[in-house]
Amino acid sequence: MQQTIQLNISSDIFDKVMSFMEQLLNLLPKNKVSIKEIKTVTTKPTDSYFSSETDKYIFALTELDGKNRQNILGISSLHYKDKELANRWKKNIATKIHSDICTHPKAKEAWDKMMEIYDEMIR
Repeated sequence: MQQTIQLNISSDIFDKVMSFMEQLLNLLPKNKVSIKEIKTVTTKPTDSYFSSETDKYIFALTELDGKNRQNILGISSLHYKDKELANRWKKNIATKIHSDICTHPKAKEAWDKMMEIYDEMIR
């Protein structure tokens, strides 16, 4: 049975929900439960700063690190535990920054960093 849960919550509550979900996943059998998709939609001022989502992702991948990068890219600790979730994350970012699609001067650098992060997720 597949269920979808949609929440509109603040970032501090989001962090608590993610922590709870991580603990829950650790308790349940690995082959019985998976997280299909986690979308974070922020209403922070940075959303209106970038001219496109692609620019935002490239900036996060090439200029930021740590928690700031993870927040902008929508990465949680669950991405490091669920390969399927990690694959969907990579596919989503890839459709925006791949050099066949994107002409941004830092697209290649962003791609390389995305692949580095993805490789860490699926280890």
